Amino acid sequence: MSNFIGSSLLLPIAILFLLLPHSLSVDTHTQQLIGDICRRTYNYGYCINVFYKNLYKPTMDIKGLAEIAVTQTLLHTSDTLKFIVKSLDSERRSDIRDVYNFCRNSYNSGLSKLTDALLAFAKGDYRNMLILLGTGDRYLSKCQVFNANRVPQLADENGNNRELIQMSLVSGQLILTVNNLKPTLEKECNMSKLTLSSLLFPTVIVFLLIPHCLSVDSDTQELINTICRSTFDYGYCVNVFKNNLYTPTTDIRGLTYIAITQSFVHAKGTLKFVVGLIDSGKNVEWRDLYKICEVTYENMVKEFTDASFAFVREDYRSMLFYIGKCDRFVSDCQSVMGNRVPELTDQNLYNRELIQMSISSGQLIGKIL
Repeated sequence: MSNFIGSSLLLPIAILFLLLPHSLSVDTHTQQLIGDICRRTYNYGYCINVFYKNLYKPTMDIKGLAEIAVTQTLLHTSDTLKFIVKSLDSERRSDIRDVYNFCRNSYNSGLSKLTDALLAFAKGDYRNMLILLGTGDRYLSKCQVFNANRVPQLADENGNNRELIQMSLVSGQLILTVNNLKPTLEKECNMSKLTLSSLLFPTVIVFLLIPHCLSVDSDTQELINTICRSTFDYGYCVNVFKNNLYTPTTDIRGLTYIAITQSFVHAKGTLKFVVGLIDSGKNVEWRDLYKICEVTYENMVKEFTDASFAFVREDYRSMLFYIGKCDRFVSDCQSVMGNRVPELTDQNLYNRELIQMSISSGQLIGKIL
């Protein structure tokens, strides 16, 4: 059985996590949780099937099940959007083209909200996750209403996607009810509640990492050292990994996903900062320069979203291809801005370091596995 890779969303992601089919028997408590969730959805059988196909260990808590539901929602919705775009390219009937055009817009908007929901989940912001899931569902329902079963396959896709959203909503509501986070661990480690864990990113993530104060085992430490020695700032690289590890033993996939997810989250943060500079109205003469940085960081967020989804598919060649484009985006922003805004200069440096961490860890996957 393939191993589950923990990561961080994002994606995010980000995302921005990996869930693989399993052959394990499921314990009674996990079965009860799944049953409780699925009895509150539209299609009990479909819900049960999704969970059991994507469990990666026999004992899962409510956060693990929510992780599965939210991730599968994002992946399935993304696949539906691809189906819509592909169908639109080949469709000649004007009335059906109208359906695809309308639904393409609805799914683009819905997918954006679902991506943000995954990132909210990864950060432990479950209330906001539920709001974003609900908004995403409304966009998808508009496609469902407009289609009116004129395209049966699309109607089926819509039904499955809305079922997945309902699974995510129910499991998210149960998290708030159970509230089984560990505040004492959080206090002892002096860290934030949650960090991004496994994405799938695109994505892409977009997984749950519980804050830790565990020592790192020797194999994991050696992997971190190998990655960080090939980056621009060894100390920063080591610090990022250690602040986001979720277990003292983390393999190269887990480290790669930490790097990708942190890259995605940091790029989104920088994009938000740049937009804030534009909206502030200060230094009007620099507005065109800010606009260039806005575009470059929008591109970076897009590429890391694609990289996160490639990571989930274990398509590491494509993942590295997407990430490889990103250093140029940061360099373009830095070139036009120079050192006019010191905080942006620092952001650019951190983003380049995170990109290099993602590349170095991604390259190691091919060498180790």
